[in-house]
Amino acid sequence: MKQQERQKNSKEKILQASMEEFSQFGYEKVTMDSICAKHKISKGMMYHYYSGKDDLFLLCVQEMYTMMQAYIEERISELKKKEALEALKGFWTLRESFFEQHPEQKNIFENALLRTPEHLSEKIAEIRRPIESLNRRFLHETLGKIELRENLKKENTSIYLEAMESVFWKLVDQYLSKKLVSDVHSMMETAGELWDMVLLGVVRQTK
Repeated sequence: MKQQERQKNSKEKILQASMEEFSQFGYEKVTMDSICAKHKISKGMMYHYYSGKDDLFLLCVQEMYTMMQAYIEERISELKKKEALEALKGFWTLRESFFEQHPEQKNIFENALLRTPEHLSEKIAEIRRPIESLNRRFLHETLGKIELRENLKKENTSIYLEAMESVFWKLVDQYLSKKLVSDVHSMMETAGELWDMVLLGVVRQTK
């Protein structure tokens, strides 16, 4: 086996081991030593490629967002064929579909977005920029097909929906922590209901 191939295999092993540990235990409880011991990785090899736990966590966050973006991009053309409001809801619930197929990535996502290590917040924000750009393009295009309320500008509405993304996922986290949903199917229904609240509000409109 060539050296380049051995290095690739070593890095892949470290990535998969780190994914498993951070997904199961979260950022705070994982150490370089615990990853090495559990997955039979030599400390020499580990520190040859990575300087510490922060590097490994950021590697896992980068991998998760790269996978998620690829998943969304493969399906976004079908969403664009739908009615605009359904396309918006479908766009955000695509993430739950992704997590259904890759459950270990959901915990990485929650650690990065909902329980962000403060000292890594800027680097994680940098990692998030490509998918945020994808979000922005989709929102801007889709909002152009919607009749907005009077005096609302498309640009401001797009900013609002972008900001509501983090609120949406915190609501999802609350539902999960309070065991208000019990399976993936009910989670998908709940995600749709939450987006109805975000898009349409909670007060009945009178004519």
